[in-house]
Amino acid sequence: MRLGLLLAVGLAMVLAGCAALGPQPAEDRDRAAAAYRERAEALAAPDGWRMVARVRVEGPEESGQVRLHWTHQDRSDRLQVRNPFGQTVLEVRYGAQGMQVRDSRGRTYRGATARMVLQRRLGWRVPVESMARWALGLADEERLPEVLDDLGAPLELRSGPWRVTYGEYREVEGIRLPRDIRLEREGAEARLRVEQWDLRGT
Repeated sequence: MRLGLLLAVGLAMVLAGCAALGPQPAEDRDRAAAAYRERAEALAAPDGWRMVARVRVEGPEESGQVRLHWTHQDRSDRLQVRNPFGQTVLEVRYGAQGMQVRDSRGRTYRGATARMVLQRRLGWRVPVESMARWALGLADEERLPEVLDDLGAPLELRSGPWRVTYGEYREVEGIRLPRDIRLEREGAEARLRVEQWDLRGT
């Protein structure tokens, strides 16, 4: 099992797929879009957040499950991928200083080298610039998700080769946050089941 693939799923996070939905009437779409923007503003207020989740990935060659501990603080992210025994097998940090990757042997890679190491392990480029927004149920900046529910929470968003679908939400400190996320791209599928949200960060 390639643990790097499991990380990609956790980083790019994705909830249980939704059934195909028909187009919304224009008035309903506008109302949902306004609610989405209000939700996005509310999610911009916290200085940090923390998530703990189980990540399950299935592909043509491998499958498995890991736990993801994700901390976002002051526009920086730290993602720890842990095996069933609680050992950290991969850690990724990303922020203003760029990317840093540390493997299970304690070897640390930075900048362009870190990106190459991560891409080599995964087989594709990880969209680190978008991951924190996807985790919260937000599309890339200046874009609206492809499908919204009546309360302005995304049911589906797309970015490049990635398709992210959201199933269940839960309310945390008055804000609806994803509980189930599904990520899909070219034959690979992974599911993120969030066990804990903390909008107070660390």
